[in-house]
Amino acid sequence: MQLSVPLLIIAEDIARQVLETLVVNKMQGLLNVAVVKCPGLGEGKKALLQDIALMTGQLIFGLTLEGATSDQLGIARKVTVTSNSTTIVADPTTQAEIRARILQIKKDLAETDNAYMSRKLSERIAKLSGGVAVIKVGAHTEVELEDLKLRVEDAKNATFAAMDEGIVPGGGATYVHLSELIPIIKNSMEDLDEQIGADIVAKALLAPAKSIATNAGVDGDIVYEDLLSAGVADPCRVSRCALQSAVSVAGVVLTTQAVLVEKTKKPKPPIPLVPGITP
Repeated sequence: MQLSVPLLIIAEDIARQVLETLVVNKMQGLLNVAVVKCPGLGEGKKALLQDIALMTGQLIFGLTLEGATSDQLGIARKVTVTSNSTTIVADPTTQAEIRARILQIKKDLAETDNAYMSRKLSERIAKLSGGVAVIKVGAHTEVELEDLKLRVEDAKNATFAAMDEGIVPGGGATYVHLSELIPIIKNSMEDLDEQIGADIVAKALLAPAKSIATNAGVDGDIVYEDLLSAGVADPCRVSRCALQSAVSVAGVVLTTQAVLVEKTKKPKPPIPLVPGITP
């Protein structure tokens, strides 16, 4: 069987010899193929495979690979495979069947009293009804295009992070609000060194907002703005991870008592400096 289009194989398991054969064929350009493991567990796995078969317009059949033909394979508009997920964008010709399957699953969901089954049915509905957006990025030069692509990727990841953990006021305002809790924590400390450390953390929490305000051309010590109303927000995960990473690095510096840095070398002038002549 020869294919001029990419091939996706969903399998329970795949032998090493088969995987090596597929890799060789892909490297030689004979077959553009990807292999992923079956999703789900137990009975849920069968249901998910049936959903995938429906959305790709493929019928589940009990034939061996020797008797399979390209006409029996499903089709998809696009398939994206990463290290931990596979996204299948259904072909428009299967939309009617997908809507009918969603209605059937919703009916099963209304009739079940099992919490586990309810969760799994809800997950199937979400997978079948979930939409996929395609963002097209264009630019005049290759350098500008790469920069825009990175910006779009950062925006997409920030959006996903905000969907998972919510948003907080941006511009360093969240850290300013957190600094107001430091005195309460400091009062619970008896060790003098710990109290000094609390003061350092409180000062560090104010630094991002001051730097951002200063870069904007205003006084970093006295600035007020309702950032959420102004549309300035950060994903909670980003602010949390930044603070955790900063504390982790500071802790390593304190325990090691030394830091290695790369010395910046001044570039040599193209023309040697001559005393009394070179300005």
